[in-house]
Amino acid sequence: MEGDDPLGGRNPFALARIVRSGNAPCPVCGRKCSVEASVRNEELIVSALCGECGKTHPLRPSVGEDGDLHLFSGDSEYLPTWAEHREPAGDEKGNCGIEETIIPELVRTGRRYAAVQRGKALAKRYASHIGGDGWPDAVRLCLEQVAETAFTMIEAGSVSDGIALFEKYLPVADSDSTSVRINFHNSLALAHLSDGNIADSVKDIRSLTEELAAAKKDGTVPGGDPLVAARTDETLGTLLTAKRDWKGAMRAYRAAVDECLSMEPADDVLRFMCRVSEEFASAASQGQAEKKGTEAVKNAVKVCQSRKDDFPGAYAESLLQRARYLNSIDAKDPRMRDSMDEAISILSDPDEHGRYAPQLILAYYYRSASSTSRDSLDVEDLGRAYSILRDNLISGSLPEGVMGAVSAVYVQYLDLFDPERSAAVRRELAGLGFVFPTPPEVKSEKRSE
Repeated sequence: MEGDDPLGGRNPFALARIVRSGNAPCPVCGRKCSVEASVRNEELIVSALCGECGKTHPLRPSVGEDGDLHLFSGDSEYLPTWAEHREPAGDEKGNCGIEETIIPELVRTGRRYAAVQRGKALAKRYASHIGGDGWPDAVRLCLEQVAETAFTMIEAGSVSDGIALFEKYLPVADSDSTSVRINFHNSLALAHLSDGNIADSVKDIRSLTEELAAAKKDGTVPGGDPLVAARTDETLGTLLTAKRDWKGAMRAYRAAVDECLSMEPADDVLRFMCRVSEEFASAASQGQAEKKGTEAVKNAVKVCQSRKDDFPGAYAESLLQRARYLNSIDAKDPRMRDSMDEAISILSDPDEHGRYAPQLILAYYYRSASSTSRDSLDVEDLGRAYSILRDNLISGSLPEGVMGAVSAVYVQYLDLFDPERSAAVRRELAGLGFVFPTPPEVKSEKRSE
């Protein structure tokens, strides 16, 4: 902690985004409430608003020495997620399952240190049930928890410790004969992207792709994850992309696409195929082969379109990924508006909390670029994308990778055509912890922001 600052020097706006929730347990009656947060004079103000109690309960935020954000109701720590209030199960496996639901909630609410400690402990619990009369899926549960915990550590900046955790459990992985072993090696290889030590990872993953190709010929593909071969090809592509070996990456991603096309169509298979098609296209673009990239994303749309009645979500995903790639290379698509109309119609149902998927935000965003108006942007679509994004932010759901693009374009457009609305949006974004530079020609009018 820095001096007397209870937030330890952390950005109060960023912390406000973390603690906001429309679905939290009331600290008094235990029923559903919302947690609201605002920043006044650099002070983070947090409170629980309960419709059942009819009261507002103040919560005191504090960042501990471990870097985690804690909330207190009176002298007691307030646990803001439902998972932390569940009753213990009647058996060990049930209790481990409850712990599994708690850990990602700890990460979401700014408690990474606690998540890592509990993640390590849970992996150890799973490991104790491997072999003998233990659980048949104990190895998978253990290694999946190790990977999740290690990546949490890496994202928090503890790269060497995260990789060390992976390596500690390598003997467990290598004793397994299913796809679990291969997926663990895939995860470790991707972890090495964080420390730049990828030469050995390329050799390891290339060896696994050869092993899987031979197993496919022999009919001895490891059981478990049907996408294991495609995932391994994708990992190789990602590693080669990091080495700027565009042709090698394209070959690996193409192999992943072909693997998906050889499988029985399913939602997860088609979505994965869309993803690696876009990754292929990105590598092709970097390797000065944009035409091949365009063909790849268009082919993904054709495949998904043929099964859109069975898998509409995958079809919408393919349309968005084609739009994203074409947008990235500044290519015009005369069918963009019709494509986004289709995606919007598929994605327009909110979830149980009334939130829309981030993909819907992107659909409106890309449709805004298909305007035939003189301004080259459809401001209504852009405004709709921004509104959905803002509502998701306020309710505690932050769509990754979407915030900056949509808000920046919207604000820049408003700067040119509607300065008054631009000022209001900038104030709104500042309240959510996002500040965009004010254009030089209007800086003098907007210093208060």
